[in-house]
Amino acid sequence: MIGDEETCRDIVEDSFEILWKRFNEIESDKRVAFIFRLVRFRCADHVRHSQTTTLYAQRYLQEHSEATDPHAIDTREERIKKMMTLMEQLSPKTKEILTECYFNHHSYNEVAEKYGISTSAVKKHMMQALKLFRKNMVKESKKSDQGGTL
Repeated sequence: MIGDEETCRDIVEDSFEILWKRFNEIESDKRVAFIFRLVRFRCADHVRHSQTTTLYAQRYLQEHSEATDPHAIDTREERIKKMMTLMEQLSPKTKEILTECYFNHHSYNEVAEKYGISTSAVKKHMMQALKLFRKNMVKESKKSDQGGTL
């Protein structure tokens, strides 16, 4: 936890342990600066790690609550159906590239090699597909928000 006294002690103790292990490698006039920098970086790492942990915990709780909420399941199914419909609007090549990148988890380089095109062409196809999804999914989201407020 951020601001936890025990965590602060651990960071400082670990930093001094690192300094002690590297004591002869570090010039004597640079040891104080080294320890301060090390503590500062380790604190920043701890904060980033704490934020990431919190983010994953929030996502887990959100997904878990959606998994048990029938309305959320219906909404998710509707979004999936909408996205499948939108995929049909894509050109065959763009649809294939989107499938390779997102569903088959291939890199742009791998897809470019497979289809004999440049990575910038793959990126162009992906940008077209994502633009279509954003435009239509945002439109759909606004409609449902307006429908819910009436």
